[in-house]
Amino acid sequence: MGISVTISGESAIRKRLDAMRRQLGGEETVVNAGLWDEGQETKSGTPVPEYAYYNNYGTPKIPARAFMKFAWEEEKPELVAYARYALAAKGTLQDCLMVIGQNLAAQIRRQILANLQPDNADATKRHKAPGLPTLIDTKTMLNSVTFKISGGEQ
Repeated sequence: MGISVTISGESAIRKRLDAMRRQLGGEETVVNAGLWDEGQETKSGTPVPEYAYYNNYGTPKIPARAFMKFAWEEEKPELVAYARYALAAKGTLQDCLMVIGQNLAAQIRRQILANLQPDNADATKRHKAPGLPTLIDTKTMLNSVTFKISGGEQ
C-alpha cells in the first residue's frame, strides 16, 4: 500500500527531470511512499500493509481514516517545492526523488499521529494506553512507513 508520485506539467522542473531520465536510458523512475509487506505484523498477526489498508479504507468493523489520502493531499503542493530545491542545488534525479520520498513518508507518519476521526470504539480504547491517537496502538504501522525508488539507475 503506497502513494506513487509523478510530476507533470511543462516547467523547468519537468524539463530537467526529463533530461535526467534520458541520461538514465529513458526508463521511468518512480518514488513510492507507504507500507510494504516486509514481514512485519500487528500484535494480532495481521500483516502491517493489510492492517493499514483496513484503517485507510475501512471495513464493516473499522471506520475509514484515510491517512494516505490526507497525506497526499496535504503534501502534494510541497512536493514541487522539494523537487525545485533539490534540482536548484544541481542535485541528481536520485537526490530529488530521495527528498520527495522522505517528505511524503514523513507526512504519512504525521497523518497516522493526527488522531483522525472518528474516535476509537470503547472496546478498542480498553485495549490501548490512554491518550493514544486513533491509529496508534503499538506504533508498528507508524514505524513501518517508508519509501522506495524504482526504475532507472539506482
